Amino acid sequence: MEHLGMSNGELDDVIHDVRQRYPYTHFPVVRLDSVFYGMQRAESTLVKERQAIVTTLDREEVVSGICSDQYMLIPHEWAVWKFEQILDTEEAFQPLGRANIRPNLLGINGAKMRLEATFPEANVTIAGDQVNPKAGIKTSYDLSLQWEPWFGGFVKRCTNGLLMWGNLLSGGRKHKMSLDLQANIQRLIAGVEKLDEMFGIWDSWTKKLISQTQAITILEGSPLSDKQVEKIKELPEIGTNRQLKTESDVTPWFINSIVTQYIEHEMDDTPARLNTEEKVTNYFNKEFAKVT
Repeated sequence: MEHLGMSNGELDDVIHDVRQRYPYTHFPVVRLDSVFYGMQRAESTLVKERQAIVTTLDREEVVSGICSDQYMLIPHEWAVWKFEQILDTEEAFQPLGRANIRPNLLGINGAKMRLEATFPEANVTIAGDQVNPKAGIKTSYDLSLQWEPWFGGFVKRCTNGLLMWGNLLSGGRKHKMSLDLQANIQRLIAGVEKLDEMFGIWDSWTKKLISQTQAITILEGSPLSDKQVEKIKELPEIGTNRQLKTESDVTPWFINSIVTQYIEHEMDDTPARLNTEEKVTNYFNKEFAKVT
């Protein structure tokens, strides 16, 4: 795997090592295969400049996607290994202390992965909430997610906590042979260096007040469905039991909190939830910046 900076044998060792250290994460076995047109392979025609991404789990093969012959296969295990190397060696991460790493596999046969690291020793207080930095990488085998770093914060308000998202850097990169992984990783480092900026934005949300009517208008214009908005209006905030429907004025931080709470605890852990988190984050960052 020259594009990953190692030989096939070295990659096999990395995959074996990661699987041993994350025994409860069921990484799919993945390969690239030729694509043929026709009912019987022996009598079919090879489709040029195309290949299939095939995942194998529990003896069942599932084609995750059809891609160009320029597609670069990035095994989930390699992404975990590389992420660990970055956290251990890059100076930007050292002030954050130790990291708790978790690979979240989503989609059919774990085709999608949201790799995340929480830093429990790095604490920031926002409106009385303890927030720990979070950072990670998104990637997929089914072409639905590009290789992209992400950033956020873990709010310790309940047993499971709430994951607040930040979006200081945007724009993923497709898995093409021209993808400069090292340059893309530098974006992850640059984003972590901007975590203070993200926390500053969130802190500014605690100092703004908007009316209940304006808050509902913002929610109704968001990527959330009408049904989801109605549920969020009645959702008691963990720790305070405050509800949007009974508050005359609220802060953007409160709105973000109850929406995040809804997404984290009321929605299933699926790719749809991942998409909702990202869309709502982008929307709130734009809308709350307009609030004076």
